[in-house]
Amino acid sequence: MNCTITSASNFSGLQAGMSPISLVQLAGSVRKFNLNRPFILPILECNVNFQKNWNDYFKFTFVRNPWDRLVSTWKQKCCFFAKNPQNIPPAFRSGGMYKSMYTPYKDSFKDFIIALWETPDKFYFPYEGMIDRHVRMFIDLCPIKETIYIGRVENLQQDFDIICSKIGISKCEIPHLNKTNHKHYTEYYDDETKEIVAEKYAKDIEYFNYEFGE
Repeated sequence: MNCTITSASNFSGLQAGMSPISLVQLAGSVRKFNLNRPFILPILECNVNFQKNWNDYFKFTFVRNPWDRLVSTWKQKCCFFAKNPQNIPPAFRSGGMYKSMYTPYKDSFKDFIIALWETPDKFYFPYEGMIDRHVRMFIDLCPIKETIYIGRVENLQQDFDIICSKIGISKCEIPHLNKTNHKHYTEYYDDETKEIVAEKYAKDIEYFNYEFGE
């Protein structure tokens, strides 16, 4: 029995996270529809494309604390990629998009957060036709009403075990790859940046019941 899962945020496949909507068939063998950019496809379009089997699929996602998520985004996109441009995914190197989008903030997390708040269009990603998904709210990326199970990155292994039980596959340990090394996320914030994230990601914070410092 084979189960494959894609990545669509700051995670990498089974190693660290799942796409905004992962489709796993309940009956028979377990497999995944390879939606290359599921965050772009409206749920209605997905439903039409897979209408024949749509209701037979267990749809799930993983969310993450916005304050923590943005620190990770900054460490990878602004800092790591600035020093290691060869590690930028090939599809994102075209025209130096990632470089112009994130590199200016490699020396200041506060400047990065303020830019997200004051000039979000700087993070418009033509390849996706929208603001880069790494800085968008999860609630805008995932069709919540169509999602059967919402796990948390903070409880990744525990919640993934629950998903395995629900769809009837063996549990497995998830290695943590592509990990960014940084202090606890709370140490990167001051009162101003903390409140900016609280306001900008208010829907995620309220819906998924997140708090600063947890």
